[in-house]
Amino acid sequence: MKDFLHILDILALESFLRNKMMSFLKMILSLIEYPKTTKCVEMIKEYIEYRFQVEISNAEKGYLMIHINNILRNKIVTK
Repeated sequence: MKDFLHILDILALESFLRNKMMSFLKMILSLIEYPKTTKCVEMIKEYIEYRFQVEISNAEKGYLMIHINNILRNKIVTK
């Protein structure tokens, strides 16, 4: 039973690390694909951290990037 639990722990760690790596790779790709959005998100992050003394995670930056890109895409389509 102890060995089985150890194997489950290893599998959970592998899954966790795989998800983190995918998240990191997606962030790197977005930096390349959307440099203006990336700069905008970084400015928003710095402002929020300075103004409200809170830390913005990479996941939150990712959400900002997605929503800003959606806004810009919709603006282009509606023109």
